[in-house]
Amino acid sequence: MKRALLALVPLAAACAVEPEVASQSQASSVVAFYPSDAEAPHELELAYSGSGANPGYLVVFLHGGDGNVPLDYTTFLAHAANLGFPVLAISYHAPDQTMGVMCPNSAPADCEDRMRSEIFDGQDLFPGNATLRNAFVGHPTTSIRSRLIDALEQKFSNFLGPNGFPRWKNLIFVGHGGGNAVWISKHRDIPRALSIGPFGDGNTSPFTPASWVDDPSVADAFLLAHQNDPYTSLGNALAIFDAIAPGSSYCVAGTCMNPLCPGQGQYCDSRQLTTSAPKLASSQNEHYDVIMNSAVYAPAWTYMLTHDLPPAP
Repeated sequence: MKRALLALVPLAAACAVEPEVASQSQASSVVAFYPSDAEAPHELELAYSGSGANPGYLVVFLHGGDGNVPLDYTTFLAHAANLGFPVLAISYHAPDQTMGVMCPNSAPADCEDRMRSEIFDGQDLFPGNATLRNAFVGHPTTSIRSRLIDALEQKFSNFLGPNGFPRWKNLIFVGHGGGNAVWISKHRDIPRALSIGPFGDGNTSPFTPASWVDDPSVADAFLLAHQNDPYTSLGNALAIFDAIAPGSSYCVAGTCMNPLCPGQGQYCDSRQLTTSAPKLASSQNEHYDVIMNSAVYAPAWTYMLTHDLPPAP
């Protein structure tokens, strides 16, 4: 698959981004392009060149086909680019319903794990379930893996190995409600996964995390969750991350009561960041605010992307 380029223009001219996030002096650039197999107009993809300070890692922002577009996330994407990372935002096929609706109380067995596997590689793992099967059949070319490889061929071929597969050790995966990004960290040798906004894979009666979150992972993983997130409660989000990145949570904004941690780094080196700060009037809700509100969350974004990140292999 090849994509037709739409534009290669200075970042500030391409999209409305707050000046402090993407200044003219940074001179990052963005290229927007549509997949040749796009099923809907919102399947736009973006690539930022970055300023070059962290060229060994590529930040991959995963954007499911939910009606929004990567342009809705340009504040965060530009922030990552201005930290020196090249950045790629890709669209992929995702079911219309949330994971909780598709897999109520984690049924059928390992439903969330199989669902995220299908989103990743497009393979049908529900041959006996018409409802779940119909969500994915016919979409192997719009899976995360397919879209990623195609976009790397187009824009970042240096992040492909000689076998044509991604250089997983150089890819940092980020998601808004980042269940897919974190799931990938369980199945590929990536350095880091970020979930900006929580995800809620698990049995709700009472809540227990989905089975896949206990799978071993060598990747570092970070969460940023608002206590008033309307989709996943903070308690459930932290229960999931206790299995992924154990440790104490740390409140980064709003009314906070954090533990003292002498000798530790920023945010007490926590991988579980929380907030109770009021949302922007322009944000749809608190789930969106944590990915859009740079005035409050830019320091947390920087921390999640760079804290304890080793030199790129």
